[in-house]
Amino acid sequence: MFVEGLINFADRFLVALWTPTVITDLDNPTTPFRFYLENVLRRSCATYHTLLAAFYYLVRLRSMTKRHFMGKQLKASRDLRPLQCPRRMFLSALMLGWKFTQERGPSTRKWAMLSGLSLGEINGNEAAFLSMIDWRLYIPHTVFARWNTEVTYHVGKPELALCDSLFRCFVEGPAILE
Repeated sequence: MFVEGLINFADRFLVALWTPTVITDLDNPTTPFRFYLENVLRRSCATYHTLLAAFYYLVRLRSMTKRHFMGKQLKASRDLRPLQCPRRMFLSALMLGWKFTQERGPSTRKWAMLSGLSLGEINGNEAAFLSMIDWRLYIPHTVFARWNTEVTYHVGKPELALCDSLFRCFVEGPAILE
């Protein structure tokens, strides 16, 4: 039941992070977003802590893109377009979460097979993500513990809108947890 709640949270979380950003044609409109999430999480065998780190990185990414572009839509630059795609950024965040929380993780080739993207695109998406967050992957233990509390609370209360401290993270960035 917790896993189902976590997937529900992930779906609501990603939609909240990317709203009202216009999602580009990089998204595959034929595959429902929730199905995509379930498939990636099941096939990657991501742990809860890996997913927590990925969520944290996504908040950091959105905070940085909002600051960097100050509400302007990202232009069609090839390097920046993946930043508009929640599917690609979720996959990049999950890959980075693996690297931060696990000693060993799936290879880039496995991520490419899992997602249907080319190796070059996987590497490019990860590089764009890392560049936007200034390569800051470290999450202090106290911040990670607080983030865990916030996410667990919202997973257990699906009727709540994603607001309160998580919403402040969207607006102010993850630094409020530090």
